[in-house]
This record gives sequence, structure tokens and C-alpha cells, in this order.
Amino acid sequence: PPYLPNTDKVINDVRRMYSNISRMDDHVGNILAQLEEDGLLENTIIVWFTDHGGPLPRQKRLLYDAGLQVPMIVRYPNKLRAGEIDDRLISFVDFAPTLLSMTEIKPPEYMQGIAFEGKFKVAEERKFIHAAADRFDETYDMIRAVRDKRFKYLKNFQLQKPYYLPLAYREKMASMQELLRLNLIDSLNEGQALWFRKTKPDEELFDTHADPHELNNLVENLQFSGILSELRRECEIWMHDISDMGHIPEKELINTFWPDKIQPLTANPLLKIEEGKLQITCQTEGASIGYKRLQDMKEGLGWQIYKAPLNIDQKEPILVIAHRIGFVPSDTLKWN
Repeated sequence: PPYLPNTDKVINDVRRMYSNISRMDDHVGNILAQLEEDGLLENTIIVWFTDHGGPLPRQKRLLYDAGLQVPMIVRYPNKLRAGEIDDRLISFVDFAPTLLSMTEIKPPEYMQGIAFEGKFKVAEERKFIHAAADRFDETYDMIRAVRDKRFKYLKNFQLQKPYYLPLAYREKMASMQELLRLNLIDSLNEGQALWFRKTKPDEELFDTHADPHELNNLVENLQFSGILSELRRECEIWMHDISDMGHIPEKELINTFWPDKIQPLTANPLLKIEEGKLQITCQTEGASIGYKRLQDMKEGLGWQIYKAPLNIDQKEPILVIAHRIGFVPSDTLKWN
């Protein structure tokens, strides 16, 4: 990409990235082969995607498309819709409701995302996707983004900070070391040097069709004032709708989760027999309940998610635990 110098060290990192993709492809092939051997391939919906954009400098952790855009492949049983290419806007927050929809479970209203496939697929496609960047390992920034099918809007909140932030993990990369070396001796071209600006503009706007690497900020171009206003307003609406907490200092925010830095406890499950079945509840809102029977442990199944009252055997003990993410798990209780 033009924002990286065309030197041997950078080229070697790019080659390594493609080698990793090839290895990943082999591993995915092994999983598909195992599913087929187990007789499950044509009874399984496979969704493959990556967790972020490219791993190279100015990609991962940033809100340019090189950091946000990820590949995704869906394989339905019996090659249904095989070869179809889809250009819909999809966000990671859509994955959970879509998974439920694919299993014919209606997504709950409180989920932010929308189902883009399955029984409860929404009729209207997304017009925008949204993105946020705050904590970058040992450093902090605050950026928000909105994108439609063509234009990307970025709102920078900490203008006094440069785009490039030193991260120990990233600086182990040869290509990052090369960028720093060339920047130090003023040997980067204009596009490559953009990342090392000392401050950031309040807003950025990019035409991703004409400028896919997002190097030409169109905010001052009056020709694009209409789309700038639309995406700016969408960013404001989205931040309000999700109760964006980016402006709250991290220490204050953590204190709302763990007052006085004391991790809250998940309440112990409550067990009772009703109509000959074991009913389990937990008074901690949002907690999940797990259980294990002796037979489960023998078969290596581990904890099962409690969904409905359990049939009981007076001779067979059942272990029960409750846990809300972010809380200390409850005690493990033993029924019978």
C-alpha cells in the first residue's frame, strides 16, 4: 500500500502476511475435512471472518478501511448460494443477532445489531456502519467513524495527539521500525508521512472509491459538504443511541463497574425442586448459570448452560455455578 515504504524490510513483512494467509487456509481446510469426515459438513452453517483488518502499520487499531474492513465467507449446507458475492454493509454487532436468526431464534430487542441472514433477517439493509477507537494497548485516544457504501467520516476528539502512538508490541515489527527510521531522517513521501503528523484535524472525510487508502481529506472541499453533514449527524445520533462513554475518564468508568476497585460477586444460585425437577435461579442480573452432572464429567462435556428445569436422579449429584462477566463467579454448589 502507498502509505508504507517500498523497502526490503516492509516487503518481507508483507510476504510473511501472505504466507500466514496460506497457512490459515490450510487450517480451515483441515476443519472442513474433519466436518465432512464426521458427517456434519452439510448440516453446518460455516461463517469465516477475521478479527480486524490488516496487521501492518496504519492498519490494525485504526479506523481507516485497512483496519476496519475484514473478509467474510458464509458457507451454507449443500452449497446453497455458492459463488454469490454480497456488497451489503455488515458490522460485527450484527453477528450475534444473525447467529440467533440462523438458528431460528428471534434476536432480543436490546441487541444493537441487526440480523442480515436467517429467519429474522431484516427487510432493510444497513445504510451505515459505525466504529470506535479508544484504548490502544498502553496508550489512549478517542476516534469515532461512520461509513456508508462510499464515504468514510472520522471524528477526532483528542486533536493534540498525533495519529501515530508508540506501542511496544507494534514497534517489534520490522516495517514499523523502518517507518520510524525513515521518518527520523525525513525520508517518507507525503502519503507515508501523514501518519506522523503532530496533531489531528477535528474531522476527516474520504471518498473510498476514488481514494481507497484514505489519504486525501475532503472536509474542506465544498463539493462534499452535503455528505459531510449527513455523516457527521449520523455519528452524533449513533453516539447518543449507544450511550457512548468515551468522554468519561477510564478511572471513573472503571469505578462505576467496580466501586472502590472491588470486583462484585455473582450471587450463589438458588436451587429448589418444583414438579419433580430442579429449578435454578440467580439473583444477579445478567448472570449465566452452568451445571455439570457426573455423566457430563465422564464424557468430557464440561459445564452445560442451564436453560430449563432439570430432570433429576436422586443418586446423581449435580454441580451448579453462576457467573456474570466482570464479576467473581459464585460458589460451586452441589445438589444431592
